[in-house]
Amino acid sequence: MKLAAFFSGGKDSAYAMYSAKRSGHDLVVLFTILPKSDESHLLHFPNIDQTKIQSESMNIPQIIQHIDSINPDIEELKLSLIHI
Repeated sequence: MKLAAFFSGGKDSAYAMYSAKRSGHDLVVLFTILPKSDESHLLHFPNIDQTKIQSESMNIPQIIQHIDSINPDIEELKLSLIHI
């Protein structure tokens, strides 16, 4: 199955990608959310700029979505995916 993965660059998202690939899935794109506010409640966002290097080293395309919200809900994230 072709999958997109939410990718923060941290160990949890990296392990989830590893598990998906090990299960036979094809990761076709990484989806990274970049908050515009330093006060964002998103996990692992301080080093999110490093995900571009990680994406390139894994040879998996990446989509970086900038969001305005400090604490986005799942609906805002769904809309981000739909509009890409």
